[in-house]
Amino acid sequence: MNTVELRPDQIITLNDYPVYSADALRYYFERCNRGEELPLIPVIRKDIVKGFFDGELLEKFVDFERDNKAVDYFMLDGTHRTTALTLTGRRIRAIIYEDDEDIVEAREHVVTSEVLRSGTLNHSLVWRLCIRSVEAVED
Repeated sequence: MNTVELRPDQIITLNDYPVYSADALRYYFERCNRGEELPLIPVIRKDIVKGFFDGELLEKFVDFERDNKAVDYFMLDGTHRTTALTLTGRRIRAIIYEDDEDIVEAREHVVTSEVLRSGTLNHSLVWRLCIRSVEAVED
């Protein structure tokens, strides 16, 4: 299981704002202010996702990359946690999904709360990539 500490400008988020639960954001914000560690944020390398883009979407993404040179990852889950960490000036601890084995290993860390139970744990990496690509095209 590969983990990394990231700055907010290294992550592409797809559905960040507005956050859908002020209570969840407040909860994580208070934990951050107390110095507590939050569960890892699942991310995937941008080059893996980029391989599913073509045509106009690929052109838009290349333009985005040119303007956002630090971006390395797509976030798969964790809007409230990343927002709270960013607002408190803390780095974002992430787990990198590079293949399905990483997802299997992440499932084992749910019991310790190092990883939160989420939809990212229920599917293969290829499935998640296809869904995200479709969502991006529809927007």
